[in-house]
Amino acid sequence: YFHIIALTTDAGKMSSCTRTLLGAILTALLQDVLSMNYWRNDHTKDHRVRFNRCESFSCKAFYRPVQKSEQDFRLFAPNRCLNGMKEEYSEALTKCCQNKYICAQMCGADLQLCFESYWECAERECAQFKEQKRECLGDAGRNDVRFLMNHSSGRGLGANSPKSEDICGNYLSLQQQTCDCVPEAEHEKHLKKRLEDHLRLHEPKLLNEKGRLKDKRLWKDWKGKRPEMFMRLFTKAKDTVVDIVDFPNQPPKKSSKDEGAEL
Repeated sequence: YFHIIALTTDAGKMSSCTRTLLGAILTALLQDVLSMNYWRNDHTKDHRVRFNRCESFSCKAFYRPVQKSEQDFRLFAPNRCLNGMKEEYSEALTKCCQNKYICAQMCGADLQLCFESYWECAERECAQFKEQKRECLGDAGRNDVRFLMNHSSGRGLGANSPKSEDICGNYLSLQQQTCDCVPEAEHEKHLKKRLEDHLRLHEPKLLNEKGRLKDKRLWKDWKGKRPEMFMRLFTKAKDTVVDIVDFPNQPPKKSSKDEGAEL
């Protein structure tokens, strides 16, 4: 870094093109150092497209967000990936495209979680194409977490990336639809009730006769990772808890309650 700074101080001896190039390099290096503006990213996986950080959904002071009940809000996901060059890649990545919507609709989920889980899924699915793996990962990049709320990038090499404000706006819109705001002092109580309600419908064997968790470690082990816990549960029960829709024809469903309602 210091070598670059030293070179730029002697900018009068450089051509305009060289100065521009050095400026771009220095900016990129500083962005890596000051990585608060970017998602955590594995630099050995250059197919993972980085983008500006989005703020997480929040409620007003002294309130915290919790997942709406399954009776009040139905999750939705597309029946296919919208973008890309080859249909075979789109079919292979469908599960990943659906799961990114499930993640984005987990109240309190940081988009970093969705970023990582999407790419882990895409990398597994694209591995089957062997020599064409890089091409498949290119299509995965045209369907990653930047593309939410029926945002199509186009299906060719000239696919357009959404603007940062659109990425964050779409993510926060999904969060607003799926979250209730509850008093901070009651936050854990409401989260636990949401968990027990879900298990009562989909995995009742994990509850005791009173409808409470049998294994207290399940709750303890996921402390600080509640959105990830719910994401795993909803993904496992996707066939019954998620509406699979055809985006061009069916707009996403909204909650029967006001968005972000307080309890």
